[in-house]
Amino acid sequence: MCMAKVRLFAYFREAAGKEEFDIDAENIEELIDKLIAQCNKLSDLIFESYESHMLDEDVMILVNGRNIEGLNGQKTGLKKNDIVSIFPPLCGG
Repeated sequence: MCMAKVRLFAYFREAAGKEEFDIDAENIEELIDKLIAQCNKLSDLIFESYESHMLDEDVMILVNGRNIEGLNGQKTGLKKNDIVSIFPPLCGG
């Protein structure tokens, strides 16, 4: 497993009560499970359905600045010192 730094933004940060977590995980799916174990409030914000691990389609997750949608989705592997950024749906006009 590899220790990754997780950075939360906007109301995800507010729900978690802090901006950063250090989490030991092999891939994004495991990282999110461990993050939610530390802060259950994030479950309903990140997932459409936690039971099926369906991410909310508007949640953006980046690994070292690259969107996981262009990588291997939730199966995207993690390496030591990776930075995972999780953004809530963005609104704007």
